[in-house]
Amino acid sequence: MKRIWFIVFIFLIFSLSFATNFEDLQKKWDYENPFSLPHWLTPDEMQRIDEIGRDFYETEPPPAPVKNVAEFDKMQAVLIRYPFGIPMSLIAEMSQDIEVTTLVSSTSQQNSVLNQYSNNGVNTDNCDFIIAYTDTYWTRDFGPWFIFDGNDEPGIVNFPYNRPRPHDDDIPIAVANYLNINLYGMNVIHTGGNYMTDGMGYSASSTLVWQENPSLSHTEINQRVHDYLGIENYYVIPDPNNTYIDHIDCWGKYLSPGKVLIRSVPTGHPQYDEIEATADYFATHNSAYGIPYEVFRVYTPGDEPYTNSLILNNKVFVPQTGSAWDDEALTSYEEAMPGYEIHGIYDNNWMSTDALHCRTKGIADLGMLYVNHIPILGNQPSGIDYDIIAKIKPYSGETVYSDSLWVYYKINGGNYNAIQMNSAGDDNYEAIIPAQSEGTEIAYYIHAADHSGRSANCPFIGAPDPFVFYAGTPIPPELSVQPSEFSLTMSPNSTSSDILELSNIGGGLLEYSISLENQPVRDLTGSHLTCSASEFVPGETATWTFTVYNGSNDNEWLRDVSIDFPEGIIVNSSTNFVGGTGGELVSDGSTGNGIQLQWIDDNGNYGNIYPDESANAEVSVTVEANFSGDVTLNYTITGDEYGDEPHQISGTIIIAGNGEPISWISLNPTSGTIPGGESDNIDVNFNTADLVSGTYNCNIVISDNRTETIVPVTLTVSDAEAAEEQIEPMLIFEKAVPNPFRTSTTISFEFSTEQNEQRTISIYNIKGEKIRSLECNNYVNAKATESLSITWDGRDENGKLVSPGVYLYKLQTEKYSAVKKIMFIKK
Repeated sequence: MKRIWFIVFIFLIFSLSFATNFEDLQKKWDYENPFSLPHWLTPDEMQRIDEIGRDFYETEPPPAPVKNVAEFDKMQAVLIRYPFGIPMSLIAEMSQDIEVTTLVSSTSQQNSVLNQYSNNGVNTDNCDFIIAYTDTYWTRDFGPWFIFDGNDEPGIVNFPYNRPRPHDDDIPIAVANYLNINLYGMNVIHTGGNYMTDGMGYSASSTLVWQENPSLSHTEINQRVHDYLGIENYYVIPDPNNTYIDHIDCWGKYLSPGKVLIRSVPTGHPQYDEIEATADYFATHNSAYGIPYEVFRVYTPGDEPYTNSLILNNKVFVPQTGSAWDDEALTSYEEAMPGYEIHGIYDNNWMSTDALHCRTKGIADLGMLYVNHIPILGNQPSGIDYDIIAKIKPYSGETVYSDSLWVYYKINGGNYNAIQMNSAGDDNYEAIIPAQSEGTEIAYYIHAADHSGRSANCPFIGAPDPFVFYAGTPIPPELSVQPSEFSLTMSPNSTSSDILELSNIGGGLLEYSISLENQPVRDLTGSHLTCSASEFVPGETATWTFTVYNGSNDNEWLRDVSIDFPEGIIVNSSTNFVGGTGGELVSDGSTGNGIQLQWIDDNGNYGNIYPDESANAEVSVTVEANFSGDVTLNYTITGDEYGDEPHQISGTIIIAGNGEPISWISLNPTSGTIPGGESDNIDVNFNTADLVSGTYNCNIVISDNRTETIVPVTLTVSDAEAAEEQIEPMLIFEKAVPNPFRTSTTISFEFSTEQNEQRTISIYNIKGEKIRSLECNNYVNAKATESLSITWDGRDENGKLVSPGVYLYKLQTEKYSAVKKIMFIKK
């Protein structure tokens, strides 16, 4: 049975998506990596598959209960191998605050490595060596799995490595001897790249573990990981990537016991459905905290290996490939792991199936101070005390400082308060967070210290990312923005100002930041082209990723894309547009300064990008050093001409020069915090100095704790000066009675004007989506004062009663708009 499975495995190898000729790939690897076997099986190894686990010896399981150490638990060292599979810069960075343990084959090789370390900024005081032969540098795959057994003793669980590589397979034994700790043998063929654990009895792998152990039932595998690793819940999931290796670290990663990171891809990606199903799987399965995982995503449109990262205490090292999405990947980690140091590590050898995580392995802190706590999360009753209980285990054998065990908590985003924990027996400690009123947000973390000099937090990073729960019905922060847009006309060389009101109509503390961006151009059909670059620096060479989207609603297929690059932008090379179900749009290969670059369907001309699909192409460009201003790219997208008109659309992409902010608008402040029920006023200043007549557009982007809010801005610069006698309309008063309301409310305005104008009152939900227009067909005569009243019955355009909540009503005229809040409550 085992041999049958490996025949299937061999077939998968030959279908590698990144190589059309396996023999050529093998030759390339051998040339570039003379001291390491490849990640896949070589032809010689394919003949020796029966040697997998040949010298493995099984032992009795460790004494229960067992804790399997997680990647994000405390580490005392990191295991790597020479010759290296990682950049020297990474080794230097890791050595600054942790021991780097290097596998070498001899004392002379150790001396050679030490010399390299000394010459490349590695802290050699934090370096140690294990002399042991290795076949490859995938220390994650063959390396040791650390545990603490029921006697609080550290140990290593060995397993038959799923490759016929006896030197690699013996490394857990060598590490156990080096550390002088217990070694246990679990007879389950496995690999570290296909295993992640949370340190609290939950682990996950792809179904590769079932395929590699055909003689074991699923129940038997579960029993063995329970007995040797203490795993109570073992999630075994189909691999969504459709690659040869089927390792879980190619698409997922535990970030903490309650968080998991899953890759995401464009809708046109061949594995989109499978990857989304995997994300949904974790979002609907419980973590060790007793609630579903909090799922974070990292965008990998070109199969970038961003999940193949390394967590090492308070640092996270993320592989960087030079892709346009590298920075976005770092941002994804920053959002998912606040308080950690996020480091991008570039290497041109990273692969989608093999990167940083595969080539490093943390060595657990053998004297770890471990805080085991099931947090209070979600909604809790109000008006009662909250009992915080934790098991605090000093594996060093030392005792904890009884006066250094604390629960730190804060209310509605305020300052932290400290409560000392008291012993509850058997390494358990507790503290009481006092009762809080309905709707209060409570955030907390636990801190401990012991006589070995160690200290620990739970969660690991402590204050920057605490546990959060709500007393009673949760009232999370919720942003309301007024006005929802700006539209104004100004003369050249003039200034104007306005107010943007940000309100937290929810609870807790709302954190926000504001930026400006150019408005993307969208055609009426919905199809469009976007570029990953938002800014550039003259003189640089960069890769811009273009994404074309088919928004056709009449089944028209896209068959042609062209982009006009202005003078000063030199096109060096380009790839095809990849991602369409019908195939690729092929680049014409044009290069040069200020050229038009075109992609076409060269196979039937029917179009290759179907409705609601997107495709990506990369273009290498060099911006001339003397280029000034913004880069304006005009593009054209052509369909198959079988749908309705139009069959061709055009648009513009603007890339800001030097990363300079948009000059004609400024905001102050651009970040802040807003407690529940309060507001901040943002000064919005306009300046038309040096602007020629025309229309200028941008978006004000407000990013808060939960979402982004876009406020469009349209500025028209006109040479015509307003007549001195023209009087702008003036709002005298407005009100809605009753407010809040149950059945209906009457919205009243009194408005003075000097001109005939039509009035419109519109109702918006809190997301800024219009749900009802209340037309006022009467006009106001010149030099009149009008009282206007309109009743809203709480229904949308379709006559459906809206849900209770906060809504906005907006008075709009040709020259004036006013927006106010109103609340609809249950009948």
